[in-house]
Amino acid sequence: MKNIVIAGLMLFLLLIVTACSQGDEGETEASQEEEYELTFHTHYVGNEGRAETIQAIVDEFNEEHEGRARVVIDGTPDPQTLYDRNRTSLATDTVPDIFYFQHNPVDADRYYGSDKLIDLTPHLDDGWGDSFSEEGLEHGRYEDKIMAVPFESMMVPIYYNTELFAEAGIDEFPKTWDDFFEASEKLMDNGIIPIATGTGENAWSTQLMYSYIVSSIAGADFWELDLDDEAFLEGARVLEKLFEYSPSDAVGLPYSSYASYFVNENAAMIVNGPWMISQFYEQGGDEFADKVGAGTMPAYDGGEGEQGAVIAGVNFVLTGKQHTDPAKEEYAVAFMKYLTDPDNAKRLFLDSGALMEAASFEINEDDDADRISMDILSHLQEAPYEFKHLINAKSTEVANEFPSAVSALALGEVTPEEFVEQLANVDE
Repeated sequence: MKNIVIAGLMLFLLLIVTACSQGDEGETEASQEEEYELTFHTHYVGNEGRAETIQAIVDEFNEEHEGRARVVIDGTPDPQTLYDRNRTSLATDTVPDIFYFQHNPVDADRYYGSDKLIDLTPHLDDGWGDSFSEEGLEHGRYEDKIMAVPFESMMVPIYYNTELFAEAGIDEFPKTWDDFFEASEKLMDNGIIPIATGTGENAWSTQLMYSYIVSSIAGADFWELDLDDEAFLEGARVLEKLFEYSPSDAVGLPYSSYASYFVNENAAMIVNGPWMISQFYEQGGDEFADKVGAGTMPAYDGGEGEQGAVIAGVNFVLTGKQHTDPAKEEYAVAFMKYLTDPDNAKRLFLDSGALMEAASFEINEDDDADRISMDILSHLQEAPYEFKHLINAKSTEVANEFPSAVSALALGEVTPEEFVEQLANVDE
């Protein structure tokens, strides 16, 4: 009887263990079958030139991972607002699953040192790391880890309307700043605004022009100088003069407004990246795009810079939120890998002119690459040196101070000396 009881008890316990075991497996299977939702913060939405291709890439990833993972675009059309959202997310512990930021040394340290991002180092060994140059990967390095991968590069030309130039008697893009201002006088005499720029938002094109001016004065390594150095002061004097050839409403003018001056052929020049090329075709049509040339940095008389140098390099780096659920983190990395795949980098270049950082894609003769994009690539290959623009090179505090400081300079409310002092005071 005792043996029967013991046997019955063992059978009872076995049934309990088996049931518990089956329950655990069911929970595991359920968790594996759960569809993870991943947010992707981006400004590539709406009418932005890269938006359509980015959406297609997201849709393809979602189709391939249906039932397991789904990427949802959380779009913010204004880039500066997006950057501010991402910075705020660090403080509020609401870091998005996948996002990019405009690389500068100060912001990079804030993000990488936050302990809130994925360590991408172990994910690079499967061949993903081969998609990027070693120099590009250094933008994501923090201590002995890679916390972000290079996402989008830039080469920033000074676009110009060849037809408006010809009508004003200008045969080629200016090779010196003296030539630049001489050409600007001819354009004004012809009733054309020489350079489309403004100080609204982050004063994007204006800070690009300031970067070009100072590099032409001080050479390739000018960002190693203090912001109140004589080179920046002389650059401020040239920038002050530049506003004489800008739209009369340049102070406070946002990018969309001054860009329309160029696309509508009311202005002859604008400085911006290759992402603007799609705007030329979509808003101006082939007839307008055929008139657009791409110029490079003019030389400064007595300066250390070389004519033909370009603003270029890594602009955005791609990263994501560190997860306690390793499966969700794996899907986030999987999307980053797909987004930066060389074939998709090539698609984005051909569709929008955007220079993605994947180092291993090539443009062939049978690819339908537009002429302007190829001209930009040619300038990049021939440039004597490359350098960063102000927003990429300096702290967020300097970038945030620049619009108000340059507005005051344009209005004559501060001197060039006071302008550089204002920036130097917030430099870290």
